[in-house]
Amino acid sequence: MQAAATGTDQAFWIKDLFNTGLRSQAVKVSGLAKYFGSNLFSSYVVGSWKPEPGLFLHAARTMGFAPNSCIVVEDSSVGIQAAKAVGMVAMHYAPDSIEKSDVTVIGPT
Repeated sequence: MQAAATGTDQAFWIKDLFNTGLRSQAVKVSGLAKYFGSNLFSSYVVGSWKPEPGLFLHAARTMGFAPNSCIVVEDSSVGIQAAKAVGMVAMHYAPDSIEKSDVTVIGPT
């Protein structure tokens, strides 16, 4: 199993984090580095923002996977939309939802 982290961002510090090369430090500190390795992708580097699927397509292509063999874990509706647009299975991560459901699986369109 391989994993990739993608992101636009919701705060300016994320942009700085990706642009200064510190993104790998963030996954190391979180304990997730062993799952991602160098598979960290940024909208700022790729030049594609959700709901456009360019970031997901770039990650899949870089890692050698067809889009329809990818699963996206996403916390935003525009991310779900981007994944579905290219035939990726989307899992909506919603830890703060009312029903306390962690993950909802949404198949490709």
